[in-house]
Amino acid sequence: MLSLRALLLLLAAAAQPCAVLAFTALPSLSSDAALLRQTTTRTFATLVEPGTMQDNTDDTATSTNLARMQALARQASHDETAVQRAQALMDEILQSQSGDDDDGDSDNIELYNALWETYAYGCNFPDGANIIAQQMENQPSVVNLESYAHLLDAHTQRSNLDQVKAVLELLEQQDNGLLQPDITIYNKVLRAYSKMGHADAAVELVDQLLEESGAMVDEEDDDVDDKVNYDESKRPNAKTWMYLLRALAFQGRVPEIMQQMQKSMLEGYRLYGQDDWKPNAQCYNALIRAILNSSATQKDTSTQVEGILYDMIRLYREEQEGHVNDGDEDDDNDENDLSLKSMRPNQETFQLVLQCFRGETSAGVAVKVETFLNLQRGLAESNNDPSLQPNRRTYNTAISVLSRSRDPKKAIRAERIWQAMSDADDESCSPNLITLRNIMNVCAFTRGTPEARLGAYQVAVQVFNQVRSEKDEDDSANIVVQIYQLFFKATFNLMAPSPKRNDVIQKVFHKCCQDGYVTDRIVTEIVRGDENGKLQLKFFGGFVEDAAQRLDPTWSRNVPAQ
Repeated sequence: MLSLRALLLLLAAAAQPCAVLAFTALPSLSSDAALLRQTTTRTFATLVEPGTMQDNTDDTATSTNLARMQALARQASHDETAVQRAQALMDEILQSQSGDDDDGDSDNIELYNALWETYAYGCNFPDGANIIAQQMENQPSVVNLESYAHLLDAHTQRSNLDQVKAVLELLEQQDNGLLQPDITIYNKVLRAYSKMGHADAAVELVDQLLEESGAMVDEEDDDVDDKVNYDESKRPNAKTWMYLLRALAFQGRVPEIMQQMQKSMLEGYRLYGQDDWKPNAQCYNALIRAILNSSATQKDTSTQVEGILYDMIRLYREEQEGHVNDGDEDDDNDENDLSLKSMRPNQETFQLVLQCFRGETSAGVAVKVETFLNLQRGLAESNNDPSLQPNRRTYNTAISVLSRSRDPKKAIRAERIWQAMSDADDESCSPNLITLRNIMNVCAFTRGTPEARLGAYQVAVQVFNQVRSEKDEDDSANIVVQIYQLFFKATFNLMAPSPKRNDVIQKVFHKCCQDGYVTDRIVTEIVRGDENGKLQLKFFGGFVEDAAQRLDPTWSRNVPAQ
């Protein structure tokens, strides 16, 4: 098997309509499905907003209703009301059609599929898959292969692998050719395998698809059996490989990912004309994730992953240069543009790379963190692609990596990242309490010269003051408690013992009591730094072993129950 370096060099050198279907009833997935349908219908009916539905009498109105339903489907994963609003909209549409001679099913196929997509991804909605199955059984004339795709997604979102397999088995037994599973359906099954870590099942399924589609068969080869009928609809595509590699990554199977990229994907791309098999950034993200999940040492992991990142950037630039040298720089073809970006690192790439450096203690890792962020911002700006800019999650991960570094200037670096987040135009980059908690953690563990400790403490004070103004965010109490504890640690670690330090501790403890965030860990932190016991006597009226009986319960009134 080729090494990773050889694989990258090889890559550098290589430079249908919906139809109404006859429906075979699904086996009942829940004995309560009918009751669920009745209950949810009554509930949803109370949520119909006046004027939500357009008069469904022409193509424009139908299109508007579909657009609204699709918008709700996009919101379903993060908006708890999206499912209810989608069902309410569908109920009103059906009510408006009740007097029509035409049953309207042909117009409703896309609407139902958009509704079922909403159920599939509905957050905090565990019965979504059952309701989709029941509605499909009740409305067979609007069911097509896309409907089954949404049903598979619904089971995958709820980690129901047995149900995913049952739906696939049902489709494979269909006599109706229009219901025979195609690569879209198989990719949904592979997505389930990848999400739940069933790598062997994913490998077996892809091998089956390669054989049945004849994707790696040279039809001009004299040894090929002409009597074999290959099914082109099962030909693996880019998503197929992505899900397979993710399934392998789940178990940290690095050599097998490299083998699949080298043996199957590159051969298919170079020898059999499978253009969408060319390994891309998603494939290398899976490789990085596999390295993260493997048993490799921290040092080996970070070194290997850093090399992959820089190789991806090099290959991406070579793709661009080759495109310009071919005289195609004015080509507006979307597929060509996509191909030119195939090796470009994306947000996930940088997020994974940063995760690989968590736990690194060397001073140099702090410099690398800023370098990676500058690289990401540079790629976004040079490509005029805001979607590539670091987001809040990336920045927060970067700051967390700094916390273990021995760099005496790491708090100043964390402050620079904080400032970059605050200056960003995109709301998705703005700092939150997790950002502030991570920065406080960096400050609390800063070591070095008195000047370095002073700089870190100044950052800690800025963070603490900011937290005091933001502590009323929803579900923030746990994080605020952690920030208080870390600020006590920072004060003890960064300030020399003195009456001034004791005065700061006393004032902060008073604020902590006022806010109701005193915990056992905070008490322990104070005791740890209280060298002569004066603070314990002042705060608790005694030493720590007796403190529990002296604590005012109102001091902990806002601490979440564990």
